[in-house]
Amino acid sequence: MSNSSAIPQIVILIGELNHGLPNWSSKFDAKQLSDSQIYSEGQYHALYLRIRRYFGVTKFQYGQVYDLGNEKFMVLKYHFMNQILLYCVITKDLDFSDDLIDQITTVVKRGGKYSARKFFEEVVDLRYNPETEQETTISEVEALVQLGTADFDNSTMTEIASLLQIVSKDSFKNADMNVFNATLHMLNHITEEDNSDVALDAAYHIAMRFFIDNIFYYALKLFEHIANSALKFNRLPLEITCRLSIARILKMQDVENSSEIIKTLEPIDDGSLEVASSHEREEYYSLMGYSYKLNGDIQSAEDLYYMTIMISEGAINPSSSVGEAHTFMAEMAANAFKPNVASREYLTAATIYAANNDIKTQKKLEYLAALQRLKWSKMLGSAALIHKMEGDLDKAEFQSWQSLSKLIDAMHPVLREDNSNKKTEVKDILNMNYQVLKDSSNEYSNQTIDEIMVHVDTEIPEEQEKELVNFLSSKVSSMIPLPQLHILLIAYDGRLITAGEVGTTNWGESIDNDLMSGVLTAIMAIFSEITSEDNPLRMVDAGSTRIIIEPSNYCVGALLVDRDLHVLRKALREVVFFMDNNFPELADWDGYSIDFNAQVRPKVDEVFTQALQNLIRPDDM
Repeated sequence: MSNSSAIPQIVILIGELNHGLPNWSSKFDAKQLSDSQIYSEGQYHALYLRIRRYFGVTKFQYGQVYDLGNEKFMVLKYHFMNQILLYCVITKDLDFSDDLIDQITTVVKRGGKYSARKFFEEVVDLRYNPETEQETTISEVEALVQLGTADFDNSTMTEIASLLQIVSKDSFKNADMNVFNATLHMLNHITEEDNSDVALDAAYHIAMRFFIDNIFYYALKLFEHIANSALKFNRLPLEITCRLSIARILKMQDVENSSEIIKTLEPIDDGSLEVASSHEREEYYSLMGYSYKLNGDIQSAEDLYYMTIMISEGAINPSSSVGEAHTFMAEMAANAFKPNVASREYLTAATIYAANNDIKTQKKLEYLAALQRLKWSKMLGSAALIHKMEGDLDKAEFQSWQSLSKLIDAMHPVLREDNSNKKTEVKDILNMNYQVLKDSSNEYSNQTIDEIMVHVDTEIPEEQEKELVNFLSSKVSSMIPLPQLHILLIAYDGRLITAGEVGTTNWGESIDNDLMSGVLTAIMAIFSEITSEDNPLRMVDAGSTRIIIEPSNYCVGALLVDRDLHVLRKALREVVFFMDNNFPELADWDGYSIDFNAQVRPKVDEVFTQALQNLIRPDDM
């Protein structure tokens, strides 16, 4: 790389295309070679957003140069298996010459696994050594013939690589051995002088072709050789990809390969994963979690699967590795007798597998989620029956209707399996809840249970069944009594202004101290989001409890309830606006000099009494 003054002052971004939008995972600024950079981090962020807008324009074209004002950019894409890789090049104070565009396009067409810096180095190398890229127009059949008769001792690695790039575009049919031997020979004799990048890219394509064709023995051997060569020639992204491919094959071949998978992935650490794509990071932690699970180290497996889920947060289309992680979490929750958590995790996993077109796994997980809801329904029904025997009729009724709600959610997938044992279990749960609700003065209760019982014993078409289930679900949900409402008003620095149980006389004393502490911790943890984000957090899901959140200028209102209803949120919003209008001194509140209860408690009771009266109950219709 002599004549450094002629090195193009460009920025390279490499990423993936997810649902039409770019997700950049690797960046290189040519100025880094002189210990400086073209843009500040803030300018980079603004630049990402400006480029991203172009992807939403229907006339956007890959390979076309676009003018952003102070800089120009172009994006090229490369299809590789189920990925769409993006290569974005940005120039400032430079024009895209035809030569530069050709060099960038040539490197993209190689289809290698690059970091942004390595991509830049290949572009520059091609700039000064254009002869390293051989142009050829021969067919795949001709390339196979030449590989079969090639004189490897007298042929250059670039010539062999060029032939391998051609044959990698299709299945090898009866030429597996020739292609494998040629690729292996090239890898064994590759040197930096032989243009290692071109050779490694070609070998990688051949290995992936063997993998796609399910010829795993050859694929495994080539990935192992490529990973070792990639390490030698400073191709970290390629090494990571090959090691993940090896681990994937080992997982597919034999469940006893867990220790081999760990050994294969051990050279990869958190630092080196920074150059990997988001899906590769997800797969790395998922494979490690799978291996530790098989080895019996459940705690390590849980930690690794949790990392898989954390990486995917905010992802537009998480990979099936994330679905596997959620499935593991569901199994853990099921084993711990937490059917509410297990059901949620199974359904999350099912959604991810559906997005990855694995419908078979999706259906299986939806059924497992239904079984967990059935278990949840049985637990709630048993608790309701116990509360009735103890004379706590309000709690018994509340839990009984919750039990029926979970039961209806589970009935469609469970009964469709035509399992007589499960039908018996469904009827047992219905009878249990009938014992709780049979003495209710509300005839609507018994009518609803009768309708559900008839549905269990009636065969109807699936589409009609879905409509009926939705109808019964809405009826049952409307019958679940609202639990007592707990309100908290909190200053933006985390101090409690006041709190209490709506409609009671023991205002300020009715919330358990431990519960209060937990809620305050949760609310304080999200203050930064409430105050700095354009779309503040409005609800915290705490299992069977929802924390509805409404911010105002001087405080945050939080309402503890079991569901997020519009009328309750509207009432909470009215209370926090009341605080703003009547207590502007909250802006400089010292924490003790204002007595809020005298004015706030009557207002809260008034607002929420009216809100609860606005809830239309079926027995009032």
